[in-house]
Amino acid sequence: QRSLRAPISAADAMESADARPRSRSRSRSRSRSGGRSRRGEQRNSKENSAYDSHKASNSVSALMRGSLGRRRGREKPAEEDLEWGKREEKVEEAAEETVVKEKADFGLSGALAKDEKTGNTRNGVVLKFVEPPDAATPSERWRMYVFRQEELLETLHLHRKSSYLAGRDPSVCDIRLLHPSISKQHAVLQYRNKQLDGDGGVAVTPYLMDLGSTNGTFLNGERLEAARYVELLEKDVVKFGESSREFVMLKEDAKAR
Repeated sequence: QRSLRAPISAADAMESADARPRSRSRSRSRSRSGGRSRRGEQRNSKENSAYDSHKASNSVSALMRGSLGRRRGREKPAEEDLEWGKREEKVEEAAEETVVKEKADFGLSGALAKDEKTGNTRNGVVLKFVEPPDAATPSERWRMYVFRQEELLETLHLHRKSSYLAGRDPSVCDIRLLHPSISKQHAVLQYRNKQLDGDGGVAVTPYLMDLGSTNGTFLNGERLEAARYVELLEKDVVKFGESSREFVMLKEDAKAR
């Protein structure tokens, strides 16, 4: 049978032959480039997913470390408190304990007033002593005769009330002393009830107490212990500070020596 196709010339055959290889080359190059791009996208997506998972795991571990530190009582220090190149130092605040020293309780042997709460004030000045519960006004007329060497300077009448304060402060002192070595509130003469031996009676007796003076109070040449009552007897000699004056304790009917 005869072919129905039209005869093909040699030139046409060469053109068709040249065209087919070129079209296959382009399609192969396109397929190769497409494969490479798809593989690159897959690789990038895997790297991104790995980075995201690593970041998420780091965030979770940081949260766990923070919660664990808070449970243990540790807090992460602020950035401004840290310095580069130095380790973190633990700062522990030492609790300051206030040590309160107990003051001496002199009881009935002689209590010193501490502040205005005691109510023992005179002319707005807090006195350094508090009268004991057994304080009393004497029935006998006691006197203090003041001597300088053998010269009698004055006589003090000390029987009208239960206590007499001696010192340099004129606003509160009953026995005014002028020597610069004497404190403002130097000593106190206090009358107290004293139990008598035998019959069980009571006698109002004079006592002397130093109020913590700087230069001391002296009885018959011996310095008295501060804040302690000492009984006075007739003809006892009292001196205050470095003053040369002598105060002799006597009753009204006795003669001063």
